[in-house]
Amino acid sequence: MKKFDFENRAVRGIVALTLVGFISILLWQAGVLFRDPDEQVEVANADGETVVLEIRAADASIETPNGDALNVSVKQGDLAPNFELSTLTGERVQLADFRGQAIFLNFWASWCGPCRAEMPDIDAVLRKYEDDGLIVLAVNNGEPFGPAKQFIDDLQVNLTVVGLDPSQEIIGRYRIVAMPTSIFIDENGVIIRIHAGLATAGQIDQFVQEALGKLAVSQ
Repeated sequence: MKKFDFENRAVRGIVALTLVGFISILLWQAGVLFRDPDEQVEVANADGETVVLEIRAADASIETPNGDALNVSVKQGDLAPNFELSTLTGERVQLADFRGQAIFLNFWASWCGPCRAEMPDIDAVLRKYEDDGLIVLAVNNGEPFGPAKQFIDDLQVNLTVVGLDPSQEIIGRYRIVAMPTSIFIDENGVIIRIHAGLATAGQIDQFVQEALGKLAVSQ
């Protein structure tokens, strides 16, 4: 009986290791595992000419401008930690570049069904409140340029900034565990609300109005 149990455990272990290996190979081929976070990407510009974009790893360790000496953390009422990342257009931007405007910070991934479901609502709310100063900063979770760009192109959304976090520096700093996660930040850089998971169009509209100061923050 003991021999039979041992053999069963051995077989299960081999099967588990095989599955892990197979999944790792798939992730490696997709560019998710064992890859350099820095990329050089060839794309066509508006004139049809080929240009090379430099995509570099995000930096979540940079200083957060904090003239009012607020607490810096990923909590409601605290100052959102600053970070720098590469965009789908090859630029480097910081969260702090948009201080003075309300920010809808959204974390997403191309493999995330709920992210795909809510992205058109995010695009719509930006159109609605863009003249009020709303910024949508969408941060991709750990994927290379290709799948992130394809996702945005497929949905035909036009967000303020779509950024890349290939080595998950920002994901780690913000302790993101659910896809999607949305963080709403007011003009002073203070986190007004954190919402993990799919948000409805009504919730998105409400949270954006809270960040813009049009609505009091409800509990």
